[in-house]
Amino acid sequence: MQVIDDPATNQLYLVQEYCKMGNIMSEAEFNEPLPPNVTRSYFRDIVHGLEYLHFQRVMHRDLKPSNILVSESGVAKIGDFGVSIMLRSDDDTMTDVGGTPAFMAPELFAEHPRFSGKAADIWALGATLYNLAVGRPPFMANTEMELVTKLTSMAEKDEPSYPADMSPQLKYVTLVHACVC
Repeated sequence: MQVIDDPATNQLYLVQEYCKMGNIMSEAEFNEPLPPNVTRSYFRDIVHGLEYLHFQRVMHRDLKPSNILVSESGVAKIGDFGVSIMLRSDDDTMTDVGGTPAFMAPELFAEHPRFSGKAADIWALGATLYNLAVGRPPFMANTEMELVTKLTSMAEKDEPSYPADMSPQLKYVTLVHACVC
């Protein structure tokens, strides 16, 4: 990714390589799980990308499958930095909420949110892994308001359900649980 500063307009432009394969799955395709080997490969790439962003103090704030692009060589790349922000220090907390509710951490829905941007991105990372492996976000509801209510009333023991026919080695239970519970 390249950052271009245009002094004439006082704007920054993020230029990312063209990812011919498009995104991992559009929001319309959230119902199909990816093959386990593809899920692992993409997840590894996403973790490396998110680690780099956080090292630069950039919080993505809208990590989800439709914002993960795939290069022609099959490498997953984080895209859509429209709501991303850069923190001044590693210890900064955030109060400005952004993202897609199905992939947002519960603390973002608090009345007066104050949260770690890194932790919120890690929650979204876990929700993304779950979505890639299962074919749907970990927590769902009929309306956005029902989803927000569900997320804000979650107890620590609440965790996403897995399809009964999913083999144990594919569940990624410990990793997903560590990210979203």
